[in-house]
Amino acid sequence: MTRVVHADDRPWLKVDPLTENYFKIVSIDEAAKQVVMMVKFAPNAIYPKHLHHANAVVYTLEGEWEYEEGVLPAGSFAIEPAGIEHTPTVSSKGATLLAILTATSDLFVEVPLPDGSSVVQDMAYWKSLYAMTAEEAEANHAVGVTMSEKPRVPA
Repeated sequence: MTRVVHADDRPWLKVDPLTENYFKIVSIDEAAKQVVMMVKFAPNAIYPKHLHHANAVVYTLEGEWEYEEGVLPAGSFAIEPAGIEHTPTVSSKGATLLAILTATSDLFVEVPLPDGSSVVQDMAYWKSLYAMTAEEAEANHAVGVTMSEKPRVPA
């Protein structure tokens, strides 16, 4: 059966309290072990280095971002296999992405934290975010990841 999800039906969840970076969990399919989300990155944002346990297909809707492998402007796809570790960075244009994560287990992504622990983005993590309002997510720093920004070059 076809499901229709309107963008406005789902809230943008702040990734961390100090930046303007957001996740929008669009759909979760436990049986298929799949999460569909949108990501809105502020200009010059850096998402922390993370390890994929799931395959990801990411489509750039607006703006521009990059990996070591190259720049992904609007209309570009990144096809990220399980087992890779990377640190995406965003251009001064910012970026809005559509990401589809598909796993073979309940584990999707691990984001190491400076204290040696990790944010484990498993099925329970995604389901928890899916159930939250924007206010609950921000008040509880529910996403659990802290982002940084590229140093600005003086003009």
